[in-house]
Amino acid sequence: MAFLREEDLEETCALAEQAARKYIFSRCRKKDVQRLNVVVSSSVEEEIIFNVEVDLEVSSLARVDVNELVEKAIDVAMEKIDERLREVAKRAENSAEVPREKEHKGSSNLSSER
Repeated sequence: MAFLREEDLEETCALAEQAARKYIFSRCRKKDVQRLNVVVSSSVEEEIIFNVEVDLEVSSLARVDVNELVEKAIDVAMEKIDERLREVAKRAENSAEVPREKEHKGSSNLSSER
């Protein structure tokens, strides 16, 4: 977790929110959406926990299963979070300069939950 900065967490949340919105609007016309709130948040404790909340209301004329659409949008957001965390970890790994005589192996735990 040491490789994650506050800016990384904020950017990850913003990218996940955009991904969820993009998915919803790829499956539902904007004019059919009456209410859409997407909130992606993170908290750092022993692990990093991400929460994705999607509140969606569509017109009764829209031909979509709202529950299924919300679940898939959450899945898409979580996939984006996983992708972004892998990118940040790789960037941190590539930028780390460890002298050979002090080289050691380590691990870090990443977690994403709904």
